[in-house]
Amino acid sequence: MPERFRTTACWTRSGTDIDPTQTDGQFCDHGPEYHTAIFYRDTTQHRIAAATRRALEHRFGQPIATEIRPTTPFYAAEEYHQHYYRKNPVR
Repeated sequence: MPERFRTTACWTRSGTDIDPTQTDGQFCDHGPEYHTAIFYRDTTQHRIAAATRRALEHRFGQPIATEIRPTTPFYAAEEYHQHYYRKNPVR
């Protein structure tokens, strides 16, 4: 089960772990499977996510590519995908 945390914490963290302005992937990984998204469950979460995105757009001075989407069922990836960065340190 994924951890739960505040939407604003996720957006704030995204500026250090990803480039939220990149539209076609993340760093050297490109394609639709690498697009970023923030998922919301209700109108309050959607409102907070939208307001935080606007603040980040102001901070970065350009549009934020991370999408805001309604929550969908979550399925954990297969074991060989878990901790991929640890299992493949050269990448």
